[in-house]
Amino acid sequence: MVTFAFYVNEFPSGGTGTAVQYTANAMIDAGHRVIVYTARHFAEQYPAGYVPRFEVVTLPSDNPNADETVGFLCRHLQAHRVAVLVVVAMHALRLRELKDATQTKMVYALHGVPFYEAYDVALQKRRAAEQPGRWGLWLSYWLLHHWRNKFLHSSRKKIQYIYRNIISAADRYVVLCDDYTRSLQQVLHLSAEDSRKLCVIPNGIMAREAPRMEKEKMILFVGRLTYDDKRPMRMVDIWGRIYQQLPDWRFVVVGDGPERQAMLEAVHRRGIERMDFPGFSNCTIDYYQRAAIVCLTSQYEGWPLCLAEGQTYGAVPIAFECSAGVRDIMAPSGVNGVLVKPFSCCAYAKKLLQLASDEQLLARLRTNVVEKSKTYAMVRNSDGYRRLLEELV
Repeated sequence: MVTFAFYVNEFPSGGTGTAVQYTANAMIDAGHRVIVYTARHFAEQYPAGYVPRFEVVTLPSDNPNADETVGFLCRHLQAHRVAVLVVVAMHALRLRELKDATQTKMVYALHGVPFYEAYDVALQKRRAAEQPGRWGLWLSYWLLHHWRNKFLHSSRKKIQYIYRNIISAADRYVVLCDDYTRSLQQVLHLSAEDSRKLCVIPNGIMAREAPRMEKEKMILFVGRLTYDDKRPMRMVDIWGRIYQQLPDWRFVVVGDGPERQAMLEAVHRRGIERMDFPGFSNCTIDYYQRAAIVCLTSQYEGWPLCLAEGQTYGAVPIAFECSAGVRDIMAPSGVNGVLVKPFSCCAYAKKLLQLASDEQLLARLRTNVVEKSKTYAMVRNSDGYRRLLEELV
């Protein structure tokens, strides 16, 4: 029996947490031991009745580069003879230090679209500068950061430097689709040695029930209500444009996060009807089974599980064509879902209205997406990781 470990900052939150659970269980089924390291363990987010088969170890800090985090990991990896550590979706800048101190092999798993962080950095500085009363920050942003980033690509260069260092330190670097491998090679000008470290392991889905093909007139969103990536306020804008033309339909937002209160206030202020916010749920299958349409309005996504899960249970997806991962799930548009050119809420509303108003189109796409979802068998993810991890031992 070999001991493998995963390190994810929040667990089991979101699509990343779901993917780690599936992979960990597959490794246990293959006769191995699995540890999950996390800074924030939300045990209440497991599905009802779920009992983890892996060990969860809570870290002393949510900063992966803090001395206390690195020191704790070094001691624990050595004490438990962890053969391979998979670091999931965070900037672990001290990966080489961990590797040298422990002799543990290091795998980095990018669960998003490459270089999304450069956009995040610029956006966060702009939003901070636009807060009331922060004239100094406002001037600093518009006189210095904005133009330096626009013409010199300063944020992008910093992020590219981080990516190069992580790829150099890692034994393997995992991405979600082939396009992301090509993007890393082209943008970073990787050496032949570092290019060989890149490998593609797609996400997978485990269908727990047969899809229910008789649907309610429900449009569904499932996920974290965060601004930088999900842009959930766009859903309020889109539904506000068309709800009066769809009097039998309702829009259900399942999830929680910092944008939830602003969305509730916007719905109330605009008098938008039939937009419900039930909050976080650890039993989302029931929502997918009832929903006719699942939507996503994100600025960027890696390989969004909510769209694939919607397809699995017969909910037709609609989303902005914001990444190769979204295209991988939904292309061609009009067959496996509806793709909308980024980022017009007006165009999105028109396509959503057309989809919801055409029962024959919905029925045809529902059959298509259930068939497409069969290509996401969880075995493609779990077998990919099992082969990769066992190869490194």
